[in-house]
Amino acid sequence: MLPTVVTVICDSGESADAPVLRKMAATEEEHLARFDALVRARRVRPTALQPLWHAAGFALGYGTALLDEEFAFRRQRAVRRILRILELRTDPEPVRLVREHLADPARRANALELLDTVLDAPLRPLVMPFVDEVPEAERLRRAEAFAQGVPDPDAFLREHCRHANPYVVLLALDALTRHDPAAARTSAPIAYSISQPGCPSIP
Repeated sequence: MLPTVVTVICDSGESADAPVLRKMAATEEEHLARFDALVRARRVRPTALQPLWHAAGFALGYGTALLDEEFAFRRQRAVRRILRILELRTDPEPVRLVREHLADPARRANALELLDTVLDAPLRPLVMPFVDEVPEAERLRRAEAFAQGVPDPDAFLREHCRHANPYVVLLALDALTRHDPAAARTSAPIAYSISQPGCPSIP
């Protein structure tokens, strides 16, 4: 029944999930053959609920495959957002090159090396885990470590009010104003007193 359903869905030409369904169907056929062999070898009577098991297995496999696809999409979108933010903080041209070539397998290693070079030392441990290709277990371990070391938002924003890039300073002041106006009032004079290269001093 499962191969028939998948064939109908995949051949209709209406589903964007056809490759995912084909892969899932092949895996399910392999599992079904293995369990049928075990049932015959152990002389177990088939249950009357076997059609329900087939449908539940199909639904579970389909849902898992779609979740994996959704998580991969969200991760790619998060990486793009991080790189766009880095373009505001650092020289935008190298980060743009990284963004354009990160998905290209032939240029990925060079893009990662360039990103590692462009990043300030404190940012490397925060950004690189998002783009490194590591096994899932290692990615989860890094995420747990990252979650434990999240800086206090006020302290983080106050620190960035002293940044050399005036755009970063403005973004930090804007976020600080929205989060804690009193802290923004105390950080603004400090931010304005820092001499920015190419920017006139504020009297």
